[in-house]
Amino acid sequence: MDFEYPEDCVFFEQLLCDQDNTLETFTDLFDFRDPHEKRREFSAIRNLRLAELIDSFDRSCMLKL
Repeated sequence: MDFEYPEDCVFFEQLLCDQDNTLETFTDLFDFRDPHEKRREFSAIRNLRLAELIDSFDRSCMLKL
């Protein structure tokens, strides 16, 4: 994995790793893509999910159900 700063790599190794695994075990936890790309992807998913919820529950508060 390519951390921008070596200190970040050390921090996450200490946080996540024990004797039996390495930081490579946790590659799915890190996403080094451009933040704008990630935000665009998240917004698309969020908007689809919101539309599904509105179709299912109208605009009713889930706390009142």
